[in-house]
Formats: sequence, structure tokens, C-alpha cells
Amino acid sequence: MGVVRSARGALGTLAVGVLFGYAAAGFAAPFLADSSLFGGTGESREARQFMLGMLQSDPELLASVTPGRGVVQRALESQTATTSDAFRPVSLTFIGGRALGRLTINAYAMELRPARGADRFFPLVLTLVDGKVVRRD
Repeated sequence: MGVVRSARGALGTLAVGVLFGYAAAGFAAPFLADSSLFGGTGESREARQFMLGMLQSDPELLASVTPGRGVVQRALESQTATTSDAFRPVSLTFIGGRALGRLTINAYAMELRPARGADRFFPLVLTLVDGKVVRRD
């Protein structure tokens, strides 16, 4: 009789511990998944490719991470990318990002050097759906 009581107490403690551990892991996982402590940066690969394509004025790289668009839209984007030589990019800094299902948002700060004058910081937020950049603000 005494053995059954002690076994019941040990099993109850074990069950409570397992449930608490499961709940704690479920709560902490979204915060730790992209933590740099565990090797993640929170930055999506596609957003990084888009930013590098934008800095290098590479229309093919930009097209690979944006949804399919018409020929006219791609030509306009290519033209604006090649005519905006008034600013030279100096640095690109990933500020932060968050993913929720198919939606990912990444924030960046770009340091641009104009032909004349002081360097300027330009904030940019990318919205991705299914790994494709659908909006930039």
C-alpha cells in the first residue's frame, strides 16, 4: 500500500514536470528560434538576396526573389535601378525581422553616400510572402 502511494506521487510529479516543460518550450520557441544565441539571425535568405540585388543593381537577382511580373514592370524597375546613381551604398544593417507562417517582415538600415553632402541613413522594411518580396517600404 505504501509503495503504491509513493509510486503515484512520483508519477504525478513526473506528469506535472512533463506538462510544464512542454508548455515552457512552446512559449519560448518563437523567441529563441531566431536568436543569435542559437546561430539564427532572424533574417530571411530571400530578403538578404533582395537587398544585395538592390545594392548591386542586379535585376536578375531581384527578379528571382519577387513574384512574377510583366515585362514592362521589370523594365521600369531595371531602368530606375540603373538611373539612381546619385547615391552610393556604404553599408547595410539588418535591424530585425519576424516570421509568422507564410508572412515574413525584415527591417534594414542602409547608409547611402550622395555625390555631394553628408551620408544618409535610409530605413527599409521588406514584406515577404512565401519567400517572395511583395512590398518594400
